[in-house]
Formats: sequence, C-alpha cells, structure tokens
Amino acid sequence: MKYLLALVLSAAPFTATADTVRQACLKGRAETRIAIDLTKGRYIEGNIEFSRLDLSRGGVSLSAVSDTVPERKLFADQTNRQDFLLWYPQGSRVWLKLSAPDNRHMCYRLTLKQSAAHYDKTVRENAAPQSPRLQQLQREIARQGNRAEERFWAEIRRQGAPLVEKADSGHSLLTFLYRGAVHNVRLLGGPSNDHEWLEKLPGSGVWYKTFKV
Repeated sequence: MKYLLALVLSAAPFTATADTVRQACLKGRAETRIAIDLTKGRYIEGNIEFSRLDLSRGGVSLSAVSDTVPERKLFADQTNRQDFLLWYPQGSRVWLKLSAPDNRHMCYRLTLKQSAAHYDKTVRENAAPQSPRLQQLQREIARQGNRAEERFWAEIRRQGAPLVEKADSGHSLLTFLYRGAVHNVRLLGGPSNDHEWLEKLPGSGVWYKTFKV
C-alpha cells in the first residue's frame, strides 16, 4: 500500500549545542521533517521518545536526509524509545525524517546533544586483512601501484559496500570501507554497535574494518 506523505519543514534549523529538546505531535500527518544544524568536526548523540503510539498498528521509522549523501535509515521498529548517532561533513543540510503512517497522532520528544569528534593522529596500518578481496588487492598494489587501487574503487562503486565474502559454513566476512583519510576513520554503529577504528591497508588509501557475521 502506498501512502501520500505530507512533508512539514520546520521554519528554522534545530541547532544542537548542549542538550537541546524538541516536543511536538504529528497531528494527523504521516510524516514530518526536522531540520538539524550540524557543525563541522562534531557529531550528534540523539534520543527520541514517543507517546500515544499504537504498537499493534505498525512501527515508526526515523531517517537522516542530507543534500550531499544518500538517505540513512536510523531505525524502523516498534519500540517507543530510540538512541542514534549522526555526523556529516561541512556544508551539509540535514533533516530528520520521522514517518508513522499508522500512528498519525503520535507525539514525540527529541533530545540532541552535540559532542566533539576528536582524532588522535594515529595511522592504524594492518598488512594482514581478513578479507580475501583485500588480500588480493594488496598483492595487486605491490605489482601495479595506484592503478590497482583505482580499479578496486571502480569495482566497489559498481557492486556497493560493505564487502560481503564467504567465510565458512554459516558465516560471512562483512568489510566496511573508507577512502583516503589522512589520520584515522571510525565506524559509528555497525555489527558491534560501537565506535570501531578502521585500519589502513599499507601503501594505499583503503581503510577497512572486517567483521565475521
């Protein structure tokens, strides 16, 4: 079934400095958007709680929408309280999109806290990746240099990421990738639901973190 969603843009961005709180209700709408003002070099710790929520009639979803990167689903389930994390580069306009087609009179309380995103200038190189594809890339870079890496990123653009590779019976290797950072890269969330450090493939601009799932 398709729903005609009414989009509501707040008049001014919701700026997260210390703890910032917004309370509102959907008032019969299936969807609303809340503009967020993010500062470069910081990330948002968010929490949203719902009232007047009928869990028997379907869930509620919250997404982060930006004018520079694809839409990111923060959650889609039937609990009445959720925590989430956000970070975007400088110049991004960001909205939170709250959808509740079966709970159009739901009210919510949104709390945002903006924190510094520090880095420690450590380059975590690892010459022994678990991923067979990265092991192959390492050999190709040793022979062909940057050309091998460019072919690798073209391959990733075609097939998407994270990499999914067979590990053993019942398990796979899930490898998250990032390109070209100077110091370090961290993964917010992911299978461990932690702030995982990515490692750098020596002699390349390939950062990666592999999980066995």
